[in-house]
Amino acid sequence: MLDKTGAIDIVIYTIRRNEVAARSHKKKTRAALKKLGFELDTG
Repeated sequence: MLDKTGAIDIVIYTIRRNEVAARSHKKKTRAALKKLGFELDTG
């Protein structure tokens, strides 16, 4: 079994990694939509 702090570290790391992946995916999506002529006003 992992100790509590180790488990929390893994959860935080996973969340951070998912946030970074989502951010880069959002950038790619926005760039693709811009190419198609759509403008997104979401930051």
